[in-house]
Amino acid sequence: MTVLSLGLPATPTRRGTREGSAGALLLAAALSLPACGDPPRTLRDTEGRSFAAECTRKEGCSVAQRGGPKWPGAGSAPEVQLRTASRVVAVCNVAPGGGEPHPGECRALTCRSAADCPPAHGTDQGTCLGGICTDESLPITPADATALCLAGTGLGRDSPGQLERAAMGQACGTPCVVPAVCRQP
Repeated sequence: MTVLSLGLPATPTRRGTREGSAGALLLAAALSLPACGDPPRTLRDTEGRSFAAECTRKEGCSVAQRGGPKWPGAGSAPEVQLRTASRVVAVCNVAPGGGEPHPGECRALTCRSAADCPPAHGTDQGTCLGGICTDESLPITPADATALCLAGTGLGRDSPGQLERAAMGQACGTPCVVPAVCRQP
């Protein structure tokens, strides 16, 4: 909780109506201001999940799943993190406590406009191309191709169809070219 100091007296005083009203208006305005950082935004992935994202220009975004299917498997529910280090911006499931996600555990973020994408490079929003959040300044990687090939296959990475699609994404070549049967960036 953020506490704001407005320089108002701690105890009520007898002031004129206009002065008291101004103080009340100032207090009401200050309490309606958001805490530090940008307002939360909703991100969506290719599997129909929605995520609440709190983003700052300096620290990036922290995400939490809010809707849609849950990642399959036993044990603790996996945590999610945003992958922004390559062309396709994706949300990845990771074991509790973090770690590097497996490429098969990442799904591309979808968008209708740039406002649907997390901010990039200190800007207010990312880039939306072809319905996918992207960073055009970065090359396409095998992890990007894998996320695009797995788009629409559901969650998980172990079904025969997912294994085939992931293998296609990982074998995208140098430079990496997303296979034609996969969603394109």
